[in-house]
This record gives sequence, structure tokens and C-alpha cells, in this order.
Amino acid sequence: MDYYPLGRWQNSGWGQLVREKLVLFALAGLAALAAVATELQKSGLMIPLEKLSTSLRVLLMFQSLAFYAWKLLWPAHLSPFYPMKLGLWTSHAPILLSVLGVGLVSALALLMRRRLPVFAAGWGAYIALVLPISGLVQTGQSAVAMRYAYLAILPLVLVAAGAALWVWRRSQPPAHVAIGALLGSAILLFGAQTRALILAWRNDETLWRTVLVKFPDSPTANRVLLHTLLDQGREREALECAQRNVELSPQMAEPHSNLALVLARLGRLPDAALQYEQAARIRPDDAGARYNLALALEKLGRTTEAIDQYQQALKLRPDFTPARNALARLQAGP
Repeated sequence: MDYYPLGRWQNSGWGQLVREKLVLFALAGLAALAAVATELQKSGLMIPLEKLSTSLRVLLMFQSLAFYAWKLLWPAHLSPFYPMKLGLWTSHAPILLSVLGVGLVSALALLMRRRLPVFAAGWGAYIALVLPISGLVQTGQSAVAMRYAYLAILPLVLVAAGAALWVWRRSQPPAHVAIGALLGSAILLFGAQTRALILAWRNDETLWRTVLVKFPDSPTANRVLLHTLLDQGREREALECAQRNVELSPQMAEPHSNLALVLARLGRLPDAALQYEQAARIRPDDAGARYNLALALEKLGRTTEAIDQYQQALKLRPDFTPARNALARLQAGP
């Protein structure tokens, strides 16, 4: 606002404008640090730098900047969740278009900052609002999130509204009709898409089933829907999600453990034991996987093997109380 529409920078200079807002900057910095600390300590969703390269974060940033602006222009194929894809590079067409689009718009805003300051101010404010929620600070497995757009797109909406008003004041009645029809169509389209998303957000099941319609190969969506169905006692429906998750990520231990859990609840203990064995092979240092396998073996009457797995779990985690109690019970005998 100091740049446009107030234009205070011309008289006061940027140094004075920054100094007068130092308290606000300090408060914003403290709030940001508190948010990061909360994510790291409680939710554990923030992905550390060593697990997500800087180059990938930059590409995700460009993707976010292009995504929200594009969805404002063309709000189609909306989803409550967009899976993050690793191994992105500019050879991927969507990423390349995102980088080129953001670079082009940014260059135009810079070149036209004096002739069209409203465009530069709107685009700059949009970037400032998107950066904290872009891939630069990645949390969770979602590349972008529609709920982040509500505030971020306001500068772009204000620029579009200003442009529409400028055209309205300088045009004839036929153009007024065209502008009115365009705005009416946009309102109807956004209203219809909003209604569809509201139905998707009704509960966890509707949300993740909606995501799976858009992204059927998402391990995250299959896993969360699986646990949602298990919490409701719907094991037979959860089995399909568990099997699909193993197909999508056969090299990971968690999908095998989840499938074993579903199979155990369905009474298919031999099949459950096989899946627990697979999880333990993939992650031999996971005490929890060893413990779950031991429980399944114990229920199958394979006591000697169960004792061995309990002992291995305790070697990995000497303070694993459930495993210690179960081992003591088996060793005490009937």
C-alpha cells in the first residue's frame, strides 16, 4: 500500500517506511518461528531440509505461484488434496510452464511498475502471501492446498476488479453487458465449484473418496481412507484400500503393516502374519513391526517363533514394555 495506492515511498523513502514497521516485522517473525516450532514438535508434518532438496523446494514454489493464479482464472478439476510428486524437474511440462509463466508475469510487473503500479503491487502482494505456504517450507505430503488460496488470491482479485472498473468507465453500454455477463458467469461457476467442495469436506470419508477420484494412485489418500474405514469397523471396505496401498508402495513397510492389521481384524491370521513378516524384512530395525509379527505368530500357536520376535523387538527397544510383558507371559508357560 505504501507503493500503491498511497505512493508514500516517493516522499518518505523505503528506509523510513521499513523502520516505522520494525515492530510489526518483529511480531511477524516471532509468529513465524512459533508456527515452525509447533509444526516440528507437535504435528511432525514439516519436512526437514535433508529430506527435500532445495531445488525441489524452488520448483514447488513456482508450482504454487502458478497453481493458485491459474485456478482463479480456470477453477476446474479442484480437489481437497493434491499429492506432492518427488523427482520434479523443468523437463516436466507443468513445472516448465509454471516457471515460464511466473517468470514472465514477474518480468512484466517489474518493467511496468511505473506505468501500471497497481499490477506490480498486486503481483508482489500475491507472491508475499503465497511464499510462506509454498514448497519453500513444505509441510505434509500435499503440493498445494485450495484452502491456502482464500487469502493469497485477494490481491489478484482486487487488480482484476480494478481493471474491470477501468474498462467499465471507458466503454459503451454493449461492453457493460459483456462485463456483466462475464462477472455473472464467474459467480455461477465459483458457486458451483464451492458447493461441490463443501460436499467433499462433509467428513473424512467423503474428503478422501473425492481425492481418490482425482488421484487414484495416491498412497496418502488410500492410507488415510483405510484408517477412516477401520475406525468405523468397516474392515471389508478397508481391505481394498490396504491392498491398493501395498501395490503402490511395495517397498515400504507401513503399507504391509496396514494390510496385516486389516487381515487380522478379518480373522485371516496366516495372511496377516505373512504381511507382518514382509514389513519386518523391509524394516528389520523396527521394534513395532517385530512386536506385531510376534502377536500374530502367538495367536497362530507358533510360540517359539513368537518368543524369538519378542526378543528381537526388545533388543531394538529395551524399554518396550508390551513386548517384555508378552515375552514373560510366554516364557512362564501355561
